[in-house]
Amino acid sequence: MTTRAELLELKFLEGLFQHTSHCKDFISNSDGLLLLGRLTALPCIPYDFGGSVASDSLVQVIRTMFDAAPNATMNSLTSWVKESLQETSPFWSSGGRESRFTELLDLAGIPLCFADFYDI
Repeated sequence: MTTRAELLELKFLEGLFQHTSHCKDFISNSDGLLLLGRLTALPCIPYDFGGSVASDSLVQVIRTMFDAAPNATMNSLTSWVKESLQETSPFWSSGGRESRFTELLDLAGIPLCFADFYDI
């Protein structure tokens, strides 16, 4: 669950960056986009962040940044994705056909090939 402090911080950013001039200054006079990228990579972000109001605020901030400086924002977004892919490559690059999550399932003694995942 997103904490109230996280929500307030992101709502503040959303309000601050409603003006294009603020966005341009944030991007050109600081490492603003890098800071936003680091915010999305924090290990303390809750598991349900993607469906939260705070996440919606963050998306709105990035949209506004994109409107203000499309090239810089797109370059930052691309670098965030590249970084994330590099950091997680040991997980997704293995060519095995077995799921890595199978061992985390508790099937109550039912063999995996007979499991009806809709009834678990």
